[in-house]
Amino acid sequence: MSLAAPLDSLTLLAIFHALPGAYLLLSPKFIIEEVSNTYLAETLTERHQLVGHYLFKVFPDNPQAQEAHAVRNLRASLEQVLATGQPHQMALQHYDVPNPEQPGQFTERYWLPTNIPLLNATGQVRHLLHSVVNVTDQQRTQAQLSESQRREQVAQAQADQLVRATLDSSTAIIQVFDAVRDEAGHIVDFRWTLVNEQAAAQYDTNLVGQRLLDASTPA
Repeated sequence: MSLAAPLDSLTLLAIFHALPGAYLLLSPKFIIEEVSNTYLAETLTERHQLVGHYLFKVFPDNPQAQEAHAVRNLRASLEQVLATGQPHQMALQHYDVPNPEQPGQFTERYWLPTNIPLLNATGQVRHLLHSVVNVTDQQRTQAQLSESQRREQVAQAQADQLVRATLDSSTAIIQVFDAVRDEAGHIVDFRWTLVNEQAAAQYDTNLVGQRLLDASTPA
């Protein structure tokens, strides 16, 4: 039984372009040798803008996102792969891409990158395969959720302050209790959770957190 003939370079190239993931093929000098169609779509680029160019020239840092250190982080990962010959999975990266419709501007991007060495017969790194997953939408959703939670916390704190101010302005003694239950669920005591200034002055002690029976028991 004869073995199938090896694929020619044009066929391999077409396969690489059609890969469903976002991939870059890099030289050890970080020159872009090939790019998948998905990578082009995710980074808003065209093949002729990337192939043959230095990676960090076509994808520089966004000066408006200085906290990201995108170029530094990716370079360190690639250099680690070159030194060790082992793949490296990077943490979440904020690495914006140039906006083709607005020169000098960037489009927000968050990625999960992986860098993989491709070795020759002697075990030396011949190429680097850079793979990324675009998680920008998920990151935006998480950021929106966090902001919503922060606003809710601020609103709750403001409401609590208003309630507290209202209670403290009252001339009446105001106390709020929570029930204390035993293992069977029976109420066995009460615990102070809030007292206004009039109540605090009356008892001359901080009652919050104390049990009613404990405070009522003579020393």
